[in-house]
Amino acid sequence: MANAIKQFRYYGNGGGEKNEPNEEYVMNKWVNGELFTDYFPIRQLGIQSLPGTKFYLNNAEDPIIIGHTGLYELELENGVEISALNFDYNSLQIFDTEGSQGYLLVDIVYDSREA
Repeated sequence: MANAIKQFRYYGNGGGEKNEPNEEYVMNKWVNGELFTDYFPIRQLGIQSLPGTKFYLNNAEDPIIIGHTGLYELELENGVEISALNFDYNSLQIFDTEGSQGYLLVDIVYDSREA
């Protein structure tokens, strides 16, 4: 299988063209994980966001919380992979408050399923 790279961006529901994808109601897809369905398994993950942003890997009950640097990096080896990724609703809702400078950038390397 070949590796492929993809970037997702979220600047709030009013982010318009800056959001990738820039479709209506996209926040729900970040929260329920539907946004990433076509990109599993994920082999590398990089997240940039506001400190305190919460997300979940592989349907875990406890969130991972972005630290004070605003960065999270994970490179997986030996067949370990991410098969589910979703973000906390309250973390993303902050991006929609007036005057918010919130953002969420997610970079992934995934198996494209192409030979």
